[in-house]
Amino acid sequence: MTTHETGTLPEQDRPPWQGIHHLALATPDLDATVAFYHGVLGMAVLPADGGGDRGPRHLLVDAGGALLHFWETTEAEIFAAPWERDRFVPGALQHLALRLPSEAALRALRTRLHAVGVEASDVVPIGPALVVLFHDNNGMMLEATYWVGGS
Repeated sequence: MTTHETGTLPEQDRPPWQGIHHLALATPDLDATVAFYHGVLGMAVLPADGGGDRGPRHLLVDAGGALLHFWETTEAEIFAAPWERDRFVPGALQHLALRLPSEAALRALRTRLHAVGVEASDVVPIGPALVVLFHDNNGMMLEATYWVGGS
């Protein structure tokens, strides 16, 4: 067995990981994605180079510590995961969970989603978390999570 199969990489050889920098995601309509993530969810949009002869349009969305890097492509296939518990789409991103700092923020987001016509689940306890499920403009399932147990 090799070292990577056993997970016994010596501590001094382990990279000093600091978490997720970004997730690369595809969208067929970058403008609608900006309208959803910035306009509805209130996330900051960071410019990125692209478009025209520089390749496909793309940009970064700051999801509070991790970036979502959206690339525009008309061929984007989004596998909309169902809200059914324990049902998964093989080979697809099942959902993206985004953390909120309080139950009040979670409930305020749910109210905001309903106010702009986005269907969202009730606030549901799942283990040590409270969650609200909803889909973005592309059909990707998002989960807003308040971790009741702290960090």
